[in-house]
Amino acid sequence: MKNSILRFWKSLINHREKIEEFDWVEIIKVPKGQKGIVDIGDVGTVLDKYNDKNFEVECGKPDGSYKWLMPLHVRYLKLVSKDPYGIRKEIENKEE
Repeated sequence: MKNSILRFWKSLINHREKIEEFDWVEIIKVPKGQKGIVDIGDVGTVLDKYNDKNFEVECGKPDGSYKWLMPLHVRYLKLVSKDPYGIRKEIENKEE
């Protein structure tokens, strides 16, 4: 029973949608040493993708300034929206 539950959770993790540049992500766990800077529920934009598990994320404030900018591991993130403004497509079209 214990092994089947573990296999189930691993399959969920392996099948979640991959995070890419310009996607919106939500903080689901505050990284160690970032309490008071990063809050659970903060939503940020992925500015750079280092690999499938590490990203540079910027969290903005309503006034247009930023709250924080930092590298984060996928364990702290949940995908909220895939490139909501179509920035990736716009960049690809300019390069052609």
